[in-house]
Amino acid sequence: MVYRQDNRRNKHKGRYTILGIILGVILTGASIYLYDNNRQPILDNVNEVKQFAIKQIPKDSIVSDVITNQPVIKPIVPSKPVDNTQQVTQPVSQPKVQITPTSIASALHILVNLQRANNGLPNLEWGDSLAQIAQAHSDDMIKNNYFNHNNLQGQDPSYRLNCNNPRENIAWTDGYSLDKVSDIIIDDWMSSQLHRDNILNTISTSEGIGVSITGSHVIVTEDFC
Repeated sequence: MVYRQDNRRNKHKGRYTILGIILGVILTGASIYLYDNNRQPILDNVNEVKQFAIKQIPKDSIVSDVITNQPVIKPIVPSKPVDNTQQVTQPVSQPKVQITPTSIASALHILVNLQRANNGLPNLEWGDSLAQIAQAHSDDMIKNNYFNHNNLQGQDPSYRLNCNNPRENIAWTDGYSLDKVSDIIIDDWMSSQLHRDNILNTISTSEGIGVSITGSHVIVTEDFC
């Protein structure tokens, strides 16, 4: 048996390859021809597009300087010194109020006049001479360890006070914080009818307060005239 080989497909394949090469050469030549004849119009169109695009960019933009081949110069902004005084907050310590016999006496005088104002009465003036007498009696009581309107010589407030209507309140506290003494004493006085009547009396026009302290033991004398 004899076999024959069909070479027609291979013949067509070779023809197609030759045609492809010919077409490639023709297209390349045509492209070169078109480019040579239309190169300047194409370049002109490109430049027009470029100039139009440049006009759309703000003049102060760095991009416009790059496109127009201008050197990009960054503005030098002088740096401001940092003000650390506003950033660093130092804790402010409040001055501590010193508790003394004088400060307690002043606080009590204010509280007494506040009670009188709440009851429609005028304020009592501060009497320096009355305060000295009251202070002497408080010092004597704490020194000699007694608590009484009459001193150890038997002298009462009318003997010590030189006025027509002498009145006197005394108080003592022990074991309390000194910053609370004035509040504690005014509460005790206003809770006692006799002491309350002295504070709210309508005859006296002035008062003096003396405070004596030993440790946590506090004695107060309040004299009215």
